Amino acid sequence: MIVLLLLAIAGAPLDRGDFRTARALGDVKPGLVSLVLDADAVARSRDLADVRIVDAHDNQVPYIVEVRTTPAIVPLRVPAATRDGSSSVYHLALPYSGKLELTTSARVFERNVTLLRRRQFWEGTDPDKPAPPLVLDCRTTDVDVVIDDGDNAPLPITTARIVLPGYALRFTAPGGPLTLLYGASIAAPHYDIALISSRLLAQPAREMKLPPFARSEPHPEKRVFWIAIVVAVAALLAILGRLLIRT
Repeated sequence: MIVLLLLAIAGAPLDRGDFRTARALGDVKPGLVSLVLDADAVARSRDLADVRIVDAHDNQVPYIVEVRTTPAIVPLRVPAATRDGSSSVYHLALPYSGKLELTTSARVFERNVTLLRRRQFWEGTDPDKPAPPLVLDCRTTDVDVVIDDGDNAPLPITTARIVLPGYALRFTAPGGPLTLLYGASIAAPHYDIALISSRLLAQPAREMKLPPFARSEPHPEKRVFWIAIVVAVAALLAILGRLLIRT
C-alpha cells in the first residue's frame, strides 16, 4: 500500500497543446486503476508512444501498459455489393486502418478475395460449423474488397468489423480530474514505475472505461475566426467595387 501511495506522486509537467486529442476522464477516485483504451486511442496514437495521462495541473500520471486478450472492436455497416463480372465488390470507408474482419452465413464455399492487389483464399468446408472469418490487413481507410464468386451465387456477408489490439493503462490515480492525451510527435515515456511493473500487474485494480467519444474538428474557434475574416473581406471588396463604379 505504501508503494502505491508513493506512486501517486505526479510526474513531469507537459504542454497539452501539443496533443491533437484530449479526453476528459472526469473526477477519478484515488487508487490503482486499469483504464481500458478504446479503438480511437489505439488507432490514432503512435503505438501508444504518445499517450499520456495528466492531472488538472498538466502533470503526468505515470502508467504501465497492460496487454489485454480482449481486442478493441469497431462494428461496421456491411455495404451493398456491386457486381464486376463474376465478382462482388464491397467498398468500405473505414474509421481506422487495421484488421478488417468479415463473416458469412455460408458454410461450404471457396473464394479468392482481393484487397489492394493482395489475394487471399477464403473457404468453409464443414456444413455443421460456421465458416472462419476472413481477416484482411487494411493499411488504408478507403478500400475495395473484391470477392470472386466464379459460377456461384454471391457470398452473403453478414458482419464486418475492425479489430485492433486490446490495451489498458494501469496507474495509481492521485484523486481528482484526469485527462487522456494522444496524437503528438513525442517519444515514448519512461516512467520509474516500469521497474516494478510485475508487482503492479499482480495487484487488483479498479477497471475503468473511457467515456464515449465523438471526434470533433480541432479548434473550431479558429474556423469561425477565418470565416469571419473572409466575410469581412468580401464585404469590403463589395463596398470598394461600388465606390469605383460611382467614380
